[in-house]
Amino acid sequence: METIIFLDLEDTVIDDWSKQWSAEAVNTEKVKEWIASINPDRVRLFSYAMWTDHCIKDFETMYQKWLSRLLDVEFDMEDCFTTAKLYEMASRSTWFEDEQECLIMYGKDYGFQWYIQKKDYRDCVIYLLDDVIEDKTIHYPKKNLTVHFVNVTTL
Repeated sequence: METIIFLDLEDTVIDDWSKQWSAEAVNTEKVKEWIASINPDRVRLFSYAMWTDHCIKDFETMYQKWLSRLLDVEFDMEDCFTTAKLYEMASRSTWFEDEQECLIMYGKDYGFQWYIQKKDYRDCVIYLLDDVIEDKTIHYPKKNLTVHFVNVTTL
């Protein structure tokens, strides 16, 4: 069964996305140890700082190599999450006026649950590491899927 970790960025592994080239790493040692203890097949991003594909390019330019080295991981950037994609998925079945309203209504943990369900992950164990979520685990027996929510402050 595949294991995937999704990492938040701000206040989880960097201090402030808007600092761009001058952002500082945070929690790197404990996050690195935690990732190594899980030994995931893939490490991806799930950060509300990633608004559009342009933000993905910014991450690849400014942070990817640096964070890969600090955390001793390779980021899987295939089909990378953006809030624009979440809004597009949500707007098909809900009444949100814009991305900001979507993010406010969903919040981080429900937004992640919704994203995972809409992407139809199956036969895997998924972790979200974030600074604003509560520790919890959700099982989807029919999909053979377990999702762990882990607050970085509890590592």
